[in-house]
Amino acid sequence: MLVVCGLGGAGKSQLVLNYVQEYRADYAAVFWIEAGQKQTVERDYLQIYRLLFDGGSASTHDRVTIEDAVAAVKSWFYGRTGRWLVVFDSADSIDNDQDPLYIDLGFFLPDAPVVDVIITSRSSRAKDMTRLEAVSVEEMEPAEAAQLFVKSATLQNVGRETETEVAFIHKELGYRALPVTLAGSHV
Repeated sequence: MLVVCGLGGAGKSQLVLNYVQEYRADYAAVFWIEAGQKQTVERDYLQIYRLLFDGGSASTHDRVTIEDAVAAVKSWFYGRTGRWLVVFDSADSIDNDQDPLYIDLGFFLPDAPVVDVIITSRSSRAKDMTRLEAVSVEEMEPAEAAQLFVKSATLQNVGRETETEVAFIHKELGYRALPVTLAGSHV
């Protein structure tokens, strides 16, 4: 299991998406679970269950409980060969089990040896879920932020005045990938 952690908007999901695009051929399948809310984790797990057992349609297994779906999917992985990837994206509500938004991520994590798991999270607790060193996504360097902004804005022939404005903008945005990209795309 690999944990990718950092501030919101730092580019964790994009980093994992780039990995998936680069190494997609190494996996029999990739399952992406939106782990920002318990409802979305459950929805996506039920969708995986339907895909594996019903070919994606909501038929006879329409009334399956989340507990049964999770158990069935985890068991299904044990009967497989090859490598499989499950991504839990935005697993941020995993710190406080007294919080009404808390997600017991451990319940959902497949533990079959053929499954690679990647978790993206803002939570510092996520780092404790793995023996591997977490990948920390930090703010970009100013030059990286400027380059990303110019690329997102599709600016041509950037002069000194534009460079000054771009530097001011990405400094205000905190050198994080998502805000810099969004600001650039609006220019």
